[in-house]
Amino acid sequence: MEYLDQAVDFLGIDDFLAHRRFDDLRKKLNMTSKQISRIVVGAFAVLAILALIKYGEDLCLLIVGILYPGYKTLKLRNGFFESSKDRDLYLSYWVCYGLYMTLVHNLFKIILRGLPLAFLGECFFLVWLYHSSYRGADLINEKVFKKLLSKYGKYIDNQIKEIKEVVKPKDE
Repeated sequence: MEYLDQAVDFLGIDDFLAHRRFDDLRKKLNMTSKQISRIVVGAFAVLAILALIKYGEDLCLLIVGILYPGYKTLKLRNGFFESSKDRDLYLSYWVCYGLYMTLVHNLFKIILRGLPLAFLGECFFLVWLYHSSYRGADLINEKVFKKLLSKYGKYIDNQIKEIKEVVKPKDE
């Protein structure tokens, strides 16, 4: 109750509800403005907790999947790391992250949301991709991307070349 009263005092809801335009409400509910204020703040607290539970997963994925690797990439880009190994890791990470978000997260979102604690698995996967002990993005690059590029790279380059010729500006 003490925290609730502190929140009521901080927000000034008690003073707001003490106004005479709320006399009818206080009479009908047979409550003081302080009691009504506690109910209002409590209801908002419950709604805030429910919103945090609902949207907390997305916030967690945002922090784990974008903010931290983005910070590390900016440090790398601005010369705070000299290691080409780190550069390769984060280049591979962003490719893996983009494919993961496009193919897995967005396409199977309904199924993933139905599984209990699936977002924790997503967070662990994203950390596995960029953590210096595991370097999962490098592993995926070696085992998947290099093989695909060696097999289909020339074909993809030829297709891109043909598309560029088709959409060439009229000025040239």
